[in-house]
Amino acid sequence: MSRFVELIQISLGNREHFTVKPTDEEWEELFNTCMEQALMGVGFEGIQRLSVDEKPPFQLLIDWVNYIHKIEDKNRRTNMCCVGVSQRFAKDGYSTCVIKGQGNSLLYPNPMSRNSGDVDIWVVKDLEKSIGRSDVGNWVDENRRDVIGYVGKIVDTIEARVHHVEFPVKSDITIEVHYLPMFMYSIPAQRKFEAFCHSHLKDIFYNKVKLPNCGDDEIAVPDQVFNSVFQMVHVLRHLFEEGIGMRQLVDYYYVLCRLYEDTKGERNAYIMQWVRELGMEKFATALMWVMSDVLGMDERMLLCVPDEKRGKLLYEEVMAAGNFGFFDKSKGEWMRKGVLFMFIWKIKRNSRYWSLCPQEVVWGPIFRIWHYCWRKKNGYIPG
Repeated sequence: MSRFVELIQISLGNREHFTVKPTDEEWEELFNTCMEQALMGVGFEGIQRLSVDEKPPFQLLIDWVNYIHKIEDKNRRTNMCCVGVSQRFAKDGYSTCVIKGQGNSLLYPNPMSRNSGDVDIWVVKDLEKSIGRSDVGNWVDENRRDVIGYVGKIVDTIEARVHHVEFPVKSDITIEVHYLPMFMYSIPAQRKFEAFCHSHLKDIFYNKVKLPNCGDDEIAVPDQVFNSVFQMVHVLRHLFEEGIGMRQLVDYYYVLCRLYEDTKGERNAYIMQWVRELGMEKFATALMWVMSDVLGMDERMLLCVPDEKRGKLLYEEVMAAGNFGFFDKSKGEWMRKGVLFMFIWKIKRNSRYWSLCPQEVVWGPIFRIWHYCWRKKNGYIPG
């Protein structure tokens, strides 16, 4: 077991000590790996659990503390941004829900320890009417057009994808406005995912919480039954798109922890029914292996029986690419060659994931061609 895995298990409360005390060089490597995986805050939680003689060298500890201050400051500003953008849409008659990100941070023992990222906000026009709709496909298309039209009145350039549009109203925080939380390459799976999202509208948009440092202002966040399916799709999408990092897996770890706390496993059958409907059962077995064998999760909290072979493939991809695949050297080389070469690289790379989710491997090239043409036709590609 690597030093990094041991540190994360210590941070999650699933281990008390390192097997062997890390050397100064190993602590430097731990610092860099936590940086690559966007887990500096989580790693520091583990450091605080260690005895004095196990802690990192003094100067490295000071550097880590300084970084933690930056994480906490970013969390404060991101929390305020979530509240502000939610209120902005609410004034114009839209219901909003903050998905992933700052909503996930509330699941952590210390919400301010999570490395914050973008603000992802799901926006729905006429929520009550939307809940009553039976024509889900038409509802999705109408909501997409409505939200893009709204954003187009505020920003000069529309940069949209099938599930979200960029909303550049903050210079230091990226905001993505979603008309659907996520997408799948497979058309049949996508239709089922849209139905799943629609069936949970009431559970999600009425689930109000308060973020740290935001006073009494409330935002909506998803419940963990929805998150356990949606964020599995999110992890899968990261794997097939930008690259998956350990931060997303730690997020999912805390989703399952809260799910078990709330339901004691009573909703697992319902969740796995949707996982199978979406063609993600094999991927789920890989994800559960990472949850149990890498992160140390109690087997009672798992959604299904883990698969070691598939799990190791997923874990190897996580450690090779880092957060958002920023440290995948081959990706950068192909990107510099142009769009066509990047298309070829993604098809070649994603073929390795056949054992995890074959339908997404098959549908991937078809979706990419359609998505590029759709964005080009509608002027959603900048430049």
